[in-house]
Amino acid sequence: RLVMAVQPIEEVDVDRHLLTIHLHVFGQARLRTLFEQFQEQADGVLLQIEDALQLHDLYELGELAHTLAGSCSTLGLLEAAQLCTALETGSQKAQGAGCLSLFAALKAALANNLSKAREICEM
Repeated sequence: RLVMAVQPIEEVDVDRHLLTIHLHVFGQARLRTLFEQFQEQADGVLLQIEDALQLHDLYELGELAHTLAGSCSTLGLLEAAQLCTALETGSQKAQGAGCLSLFAALKAALANNLSKAREICEM
């Protein structure tokens, strides 16, 4: 009987390497502005996602989640991007109830990821 040791998977919430590249390319002031613009965009998309969930508009939910996933990935917000992708998949599989819990997790992860990304870029 073969027993394998399983190493715990390190939680990766932000892409530090990508953020460092962004910092070198854009500079601290421009990156700060990008984070502010992203926050404004994300807040609007989160409201639209909430509306889509209330209306059970799973198509719109999937489109919005897809859009937000791309923005999160571009900024290195990995956990939020993964949750957006899961939300998109859930909408395609008509898993409305599961989408509600994913949405709650997404809101928390997005705030956490963005805070960590800002910290990294202010060092």
